[in-house]
Amino acid sequence: ADLLALGDLYAGAGQYDRALEYYRRIETAGAPVPDLADRIAAVLDPGPLTEHNKSIDLPGSHLEVRHFGPILDGEFETALKAAWLRVRAALGDEALQGPLLVTVYPNRRAFRENAGYRVGSMVKGNYTLGHASVFQAPSHTALEWVAVLTHEIAHHAVARLSGGQAPRWLSEGVARYVEGDSAVVDRARLRARLQAGALQPTGRLDEVMDRAWNDAVTILDARDEALLAVEEMARRHGSGGLTELLVRMVNPSADFGAVVRSTLGADLAEIDAAWRALLAGEGP
Repeated sequence: ADLLALGDLYAGAGQYDRALEYYRRIETAGAPVPDLADRIAAVLDPGPLTEHNKSIDLPGSHLEVRHFGPILDGEFETALKAAWLRVRAALGDEALQGPLLVTVYPNRRAFRENAGYRVGSMVKGNYTLGHASVFQAPSHTALEWVAVLTHEIAHHAVARLSGGQAPRWLSEGVARYVEGDSAVVDRARLRARLQAGALQPTGRLDEVMDRAWNDAVTILDARDEALLAVEEMARRHGSGGLTELLVRMVNPSADFGAVVRSTLGADLAEIDAAWRALLAGEGP
C-alpha cells in the first residue's frame, strides 16, 4: 500500500520515472493490485510521438482523428460515432455543426505532457477550442471510450452553442450531465462536504477550478457541484432549456445572470439553493 501511494503521488506530480520505480517494485513482489497494469502503462515514456491521421464524416460535421501511436479502428471509431450521436440527441443537431480534431495519445503521460496547459492528474480528456484530446489505457472498454468521448464532445457542443461564452463550470456540468454522470455521482460524499460547509457558491466555481486544478478533493467538489447545478436546470426546463441557455449566451456583452434568469425563470442563487436543498434532503 505504501509503495502504491508513493507511486501515485509521484505520478500525480508528473515525476513519472520515479512513479514507475515504485510500481515496478509492486510488480516484482507480485502484489495483487488489479489496476497495476494501467498505472504502469500510464507513466511509461512513450518515446517520440509518431502522428497518424484519419478522417471521419459524421452528420453535419467532419472529424479529423490524430493518433500518436497505432490507429484505433473498430471499437474506438464505433464509440466515437456513438458519442457524437449522443451529444446531438441531448443538445440538438446544431450543436455539432462544423469540424472537430480528436487527438488520441498513447498513454496518460503523453497526454498530460502534450494536451495543453494545466492538464491535471485526474482528468481523462481535455478540450480546447475545436480540439478534443484523450489517451489510451490497457483496460479501456468500448463503454469507457463512449463516456470520455461523450464528455469531450459535449464540451465542444457547449463552446459552439455559446460562442465560447459559457463559464467553465457550466461547460463541465453540461458535459457530465450529457455523459450520464447524474446516475453515478457520489451524492453521499457531496452531502457530507455540504454539511461540513466545504462547498463554494456555484457562481464561484470557475475561480475554484482555476485554483485547484490538480487538487483531487476540491476539483471533485467543483465538478460535482457543477453537475448538480446543471441537473437542477434540466429538471426545470429539460435539455432543451440547456441548449436555449447556451445559445442566448453568444453575445459577449450579455449578462450571464440575466440570461439565466430569462431562460430558466430563476437566478443562479435560486438554482444553487435548490440543488443544495434537494441534496440535503436525500440523506438521513
